[in-house]
Amino acid sequence: EKIATDPVGSSLTFMIEGHLFDTGFINNALDLLEVHGHDFKILHWDVSPNREVRSTSKSRAVISVHAKNQGQLDNIVNGLESLAIAIPKAQAKVHQLSEAIKQTRSGPVVQLRGTTSDGKPISLVKPPTTDSTINFVSSSSSSSSS
Repeated sequence: EKIATDPVGSSLTFMIEGHLFDTGFINNALDLLEVHGHDFKILHWDVSPNREVRSTSKSRAVISVHAKNQGQLDNIVNGLESLAIAIPKAQAKVHQLSEAIKQTRSGPVVQLRGTTSDGKPISLVKPPTTDSTINFVSSSSSSSSS
């Protein structure tokens, strides 16, 4: 998948999904980013309660991270994947999202695409600048709960 880069460093947008909160996975994942001094922004949350009826529901977080080089981004992904192995109850998966700039009537947007662990496509859009408020709209309209 294509990873967006810029002249001052490299950036990556990824989605983590699993039982992120009740296992503490999200805390550990964000600590991993902070300890190594990477700039990051949580772009989107999809939090599912972990009730008995919905025990198969998983939460998702889309995070954009900026590092000095591609090697640091690779280390981030490897660290998150290792964390997923270390906390098996989280059932966490890390998915890199590809980025593409798309021109719309209201101006350019960055389109993020990937696939969830259950094979459902994910497509989110955001303004191309990192300084603006980011509002994600899922273009995959299936958001059913069972």
